[in-house]
Amino acid sequence: MIQIPPVSIGTENIFQQTWFFEQLRRAVIELQTNLDRQASPAQAAVTLGNTDNEIGGLTIGAAYSQAQIQALRDKCEELADDVRNLSTLVHALRTALINANIIKGSA
Repeated sequence: MIQIPPVSIGTENIFQQTWFFEQLRRAVIELQTNLDRQASPAQAAVTLGNTDNEIGGLTIGAAYSQAQIQALRDKCEELADDVRNLSTLVHALRTALINANIIKGSA
C-alpha cells in the first residue's frame, strides 16, 4: 500500500524535506506501476444490449396484443441483462481495488 510519510513540506530541516520528497516520488512511481499493469481479458468493456429509447419506442396499442407484451418482456429482460453485466463489472472493480490495497474492503 502507498504510504505518504508524516513529514510536512514546511519543515525547516533539509534532510527531512529530501526524505519526504523521495518517499513521495517512490509512492508516485508505485501508483503509476499499479495503474500501468497490463489489462486482463476480464477487463473487457461491457457491451450494453439496450439502446436509448428502445423500450419507449415499442408500439403499444389500446388493447395489448400478445406480441406487444412479449416484445416488452424481451426488452425488459435485455435491460436486466445489462444491469447484471454492470453489477458484475462493479464488483470486479471493487475486488481489484481492494486486492491492490487502493481501497478498504469494509468501513
